[in-house]
Amino acid sequence: MITADFVYYRLRKAEYSAAQRDEIAERARALLAANLDLYLFFKHEDEPQGALYAEDLLARF
Repeated sequence: MITADFVYYRLRKAEYSAAQRDEIAERARALLAANLDLYLFFKHEDEPQGALYAEDLLARF
């Protein structure tokens, strides 16, 4: 249930499969299409995976 005009996702896994990233992108598209602000963050540590996942997601829009 969404109770505000924004959604905050904090994705904390170290790795996400391509299929999981596809699902995240689909959810993000639906939220943006509903005119909601979306704040979506991937976990970031010493490895660059989170930043690479974010770049992959941004390239889809």
